[in-house]
Amino acid sequence: YLFGPYSRELTHSIYDEGLVYEEEEMPKLTIETLERLKKLKDFLGELIDDPHYLELLASLHYARRVCEEMYIPKQEVIEAFIKRKPHFTKEEVEKAWNKLEEFDKIFGRADIINGTAERKIDIL
Repeated sequence: YLFGPYSRELTHSIYDEGLVYEEEEMPKLTIETLERLKKLKDFLGELIDDPHYLELLASLHYARRVCEEMYIPKQEVIEAFIKRKPHFTKEEVEKAWNKLEEFDKIFGRADIINGTAERKIDIL
């Protein structure tokens, strides 16, 4: 394990519950799901194969959602994120933030942290 959030317990649960399928047993995806996956693949572009970038997007996506619910301003989220994951630069995090805002618009999520609230919690 080198990148991204990972849970051994969840992995064991997935296997224990039989949620891993052989290729011929895989449930068929709907046309709508296939279209959304294509849109996601196009959105990520060449970076879809970059584990560093994918870790950044996934981790920041999670942090944004949690902090959004607590009304933590954008700059505080970014600063806390960089403290927690110093292998990402401020520039990388800010670019990823913008990419996630674009993602929200394309995939139907527009309620983004507005940066006006006062509540602060050290959740990162």
